[in-house]
Amino acid sequence: QQQQQQQQRQQRDNHKETLEEDDDIGDIPRSISTPSRDGNNGEDQLLPPLPKDGSSYVGPTQGEEYDQDSIGSPCEAMLKSQRTAAQIKNDARVKKLQGIMGTQQTPTIEYIGHYIAALSPVVSPDPSADLPSRALRCLFSLSEHSSHKQQRIDMVRGAYVSMFADIDGDGEKKKEGSDDNNESSLSLVPTLLSFLKRCPRDSSEQYLTLLVLNNLSIPTQNKRLIGLEFGGAKALGRLLCEDPGCHLLVIIIVNLTFGDDKLNRDLLTMSGTSNQRVRDEDSRKEQSFLSCGGDVQLIDSLSYALLLASLTTEQLSTLGPIPLTSPEGIPHTPRKLLSLLFSLLESKLGIRYQRNGNAASSANEEDDLPPLSLGSDDCPFPETARWCLSALKNLTRPGKLSSSNDAAQNNSEEMGFLTNKDASAVAAHAILDAGILPLLLRILKHKENGTAESNGLSTDRGTYYSWQSNTAQDAALYTLMHMASVPQVRRVLREDYRGCVEVLVSILNYGKVIGERLKNAAISGGGEEGDEELGRTSLQCLKARMTLSYLILSSEDNSPSKYGSTTTLGDHETQTFVDLLSHCLQGRAKEGSGAYSAATFSLKGVLHVIKCIMFEPRNRKLFASSSNGSRLNTLLLKAVARYSVLDKEITEATMDAEAAEHAVVSIYWMSLYGLDESVIRFSSPLGRGTFLPSSFGSQYTEAKSVLAKTFTAYAEKDGITPRSQHAANQVLFRVHYLRFDGSVAELAYPGKNLPSESDFDMDDNLLSVIRFVSGGDIRTVGATPKEYIFERPVSRSQKEGVGSTVFCNGEGASGSNAFSSPLDAAEKIAAEQPGGAIDTVAIANNIAYYADGLDVYYGYVWKWEDGKGDLIERIYTAAATEDQMLVPEERDGPTERSEPYSPPRKGLLGRIKLPTAGVDDNEPFSIFGFKCGAPCGNRGY
Repeated sequence: QQQQQQQQRQQRDNHKETLEEDDDIGDIPRSISTPSRDGNNGEDQLLPPLPKDGSSYVGPTQGEEYDQDSIGSPCEAMLKSQRTAAQIKNDARVKKLQGIMGTQQTPTIEYIGHYIAALSPVVSPDPSADLPSRALRCLFSLSEHSSHKQQRIDMVRGAYVSMFADIDGDGEKKKEGSDDNNESSLSLVPTLLSFLKRCPRDSSEQYLTLLVLNNLSIPTQNKRLIGLEFGGAKALGRLLCEDPGCHLLVIIIVNLTFGDDKLNRDLLTMSGTSNQRVRDEDSRKEQSFLSCGGDVQLIDSLSYALLLASLTTEQLSTLGPIPLTSPEGIPHTPRKLLSLLFSLLESKLGIRYQRNGNAASSANEEDDLPPLSLGSDDCPFPETARWCLSALKNLTRPGKLSSSNDAAQNNSEEMGFLTNKDASAVAAHAILDAGILPLLLRILKHKENGTAESNGLSTDRGTYYSWQSNTAQDAALYTLMHMASVPQVRRVLREDYRGCVEVLVSILNYGKVIGERLKNAAISGGGEEGDEELGRTSLQCLKARMTLSYLILSSEDNSPSKYGSTTTLGDHETQTFVDLLSHCLQGRAKEGSGAYSAATFSLKGVLHVIKCIMFEPRNRKLFASSSNGSRLNTLLLKAVARYSVLDKEITEATMDAEAAEHAVVSIYWMSLYGLDESVIRFSSPLGRGTFLPSSFGSQYTEAKSVLAKTFTAYAEKDGITPRSQHAANQVLFRVHYLRFDGSVAELAYPGKNLPSESDFDMDDNLLSVIRFVSGGDIRTVGATPKEYIFERPVSRSQKEGVGSTVFCNGEGASGSNAFSSPLDAAEKIAAEQPGGAIDTVAIANNIAYYADGLDVYYGYVWKWEDGKGDLIERIYTAAATEDQMLVPEERDGPTERSEPYSPPRKGLLGRIKLPTAGVDDNEPFSIFGFKCGAPCGNRGY
């Protein structure tokens, strides 16, 4: 015993000396066998380093061993006790959760807090374990059925109490030192996103997590929370860049970007969350983060994945891995990854994408725009490409009232533009900046449904351009159409991307080749064999026509003549646009072959493209040559009537001043193609079409009165532009000369359910409001149009040094301009006037009268361009044009002659009417003592 006591004293002395040498251990005692942390005790092993984040050490590192004969240290006992307690606590958690999520338990929303806990890294550090798999199956069961819409909303918007006090609201372990000892409020979506990042690629847990997120992203009420508030769009975009083969990631993005224009704009211009917190490591201050360019970079993520998905397996192998982080380990942003990918494509594959309009070119390819098939067996990620294009289609979709006017383009700074414009404009610019538009054009050049090739009109897979809904080509064409609807982008597409118009024209030309088949399929309603494919081709041709019309005909400064027959409709297209406008006015989807949903096209966008189409005179004549002209005019009048007489609350969701102007201008351009020959007393060279049916409604309200009252109400509305005011005035001038014939019932297509008779008729409620429009009678009858003002070209030359605008000699003219007709020249003059109700028909009549090259009218010398001289039969005098209407002289017979007739011209004095008392006394006198003035001066011309 004495020897043992002596040995113990010796050990205590040795231990005291050790503590003095190694004072960093503190007051914790240790045995002889305890390894030293300084490494100076010979063969003793080192203790693991203290954690840098300040968290406590919970056990030895892997491979650490202790002496078998050691009696054990108090430090080791404490560590073992801590490990045991934590393990026991976690085992208890897992056991409790397993009981809740047992096979016999029915999933319920009350247990969502437990499901969230099961997905946390605290309870389930291994994401492939059984417990998180059970939790995901329960969540999927709760969100699976579409009938559980409210349950999906509650799952996302609800706040759930954690059953464990040390797990925070995101499913993570609370930080030590937290003052929050209360129960945590849990959110499901952040937990799912966090768990998704820990899931192994292509695992069943990843698949289940994405399915749950997909179900939750469907309700409209959840989209902003998931996409922006919880940072879902940003997280999914980053994961897509890491795993471009996972198309479920893109499908969720498609859900989030569908139908909410404001959310899409915020996703493209804001940060990953609406109020993202960024912690400064030094001052540890929380700062609000908002970037006008947006750090979500959703377009860049989609573009990067789409570009990779467009490559073949061999090309991907040659390309090699793309570094996802910088040499310092900092993750690359999607924008940086996209830039790296473009560089690698050029350096390793010889594929060069240029932003000046050339799509893809290589040293071995002569075609700058080779077709690209994404459905071939060589492309490993076809579904990723397809859904990326669908997401781009959603992001570029214009809002119901998005601006369509070129005049709306402003010169604001880029930041102001991004924050003030709608999502479609921001997305269109982002796609141009990303540089993938040439890729879209390559996809559209692949006209087959499959991989088969043929030199005929169809392949063994079916008709060309009969792309099914949500295919890559279908989504790419929608995206291009949406981009073309943005005023600021049209010029870039038209001028900088020369392949854009070429791709569209190839689709339209094919539609014209099989136009008769498309027309018959539309008439039959898609009931015949092969009509389904023809209906899909018709829809693609419709989209191509709308896109091309936006690009070429949206600005009246851009002459359609230089594009030849490109801007002219095919016969089959007139019915297509009548059907489209009728569906949009009724807010319904098109069923059958070539179907589209009610949200596919906006009423304002359709009215805009119809105005673009009507800018081409050949299209007006084509419509007027069939009953489709009367159908179209009736639908346009219905749209104007709703805007003009109904309360704003009724129409503001689909119609605004711009949309109404599109309809008014279209009716104005069509008005001269529906003249009543029994009134004008000659055969109109523009056709003999019916302008409108004779009556509307169950009480057979006269259509002429409805037209006059509707346009009177429109002309008196506040905020209309001078252009629309002028168009409305011209229609009112011409009401008396238009042809109203037939019934509304005759406008319905025989054998087709839609458009129906009610689509073309006006309901009695609308007509009752129109009847009470004050001053709606035909207030002013315009000039009777003359037969020689329509299609005979005329030129004008500036008269130099002329003080008066009429009755001057035609010598000394300069600065000639040619016009297709006196009406065309009259429109130019009317556009140059400051305002007022100017009858362009009256001006055109006067231009034709003075087109002998001898007199000056409106400051110009006028002359016929056909070289046939003065062939006009002067049946009225120049003096008569001072009246409100040109009054024709009596005729004894028809005016049509086999030979041109040129009556003897009156002398200069005989062609002047003496001034009346109403002439301004301050008006200058001519050298003959008479006062000068334009023939129609009393109208303010």
